[in-house]
Amino acid sequence: MNFPINQHYKFLCFHLTPGIQAMLCTDMIREIIKIAPNHIVPIYGVLSSVIGVYHRRGEILWVVDLACLFTLSPFLRESYYNPYNIIVIRQDNKVIGLAVHQIGQLINYQDLKPPEVVIKSIPWELAYCLNSEHQDQKRQLFLHLEGEKIFDLLRKKQLSH
Repeated sequence: MNFPINQHYKFLCFHLTPGIQAMLCTDMIREIIKIAPNHIVPIYGVLSSVIGVYHRRGEILWVVDLACLFTLSPFLRESYYNPYNIIVIRQDNKVIGLAVHQIGQLINYQDLKPPEVVIKSIPWELAYCLNSEHQDQKRQLFLHLEGEKIFDLLRKKQLSH
């Protein structure tokens, strides 16, 4: 069920894939970073959507390919040296890095409106984390994802911290 949204909330927009745009409320976002693939250590025997771990400021950051988690398409790097765009989110004392195709802009909730066209068929993983769909002034469609549900989905799929 959709939760009531404060009209003053800001959202970070990003591309899950080249053709799918999404947004997260900035309340859960800790930072946005770029990480070179050779700085991420792969961990074998975990979810296929887990790219690996990254050591940052004394913390181990699990890096998850968000599109792959939603069973859209795995993240394929053109070059081993092209950095990942990572949105670091936190819930309580847990922190994860979400690798996304491209980081977009910040938008205000009041600049959004209900979409004219609603996506009809999406994978259950994406539907589970989807709060609502919105459209901006330019009629671009954005999927409003809930960060808490992303953490919950990772727990359901057995990613352990």
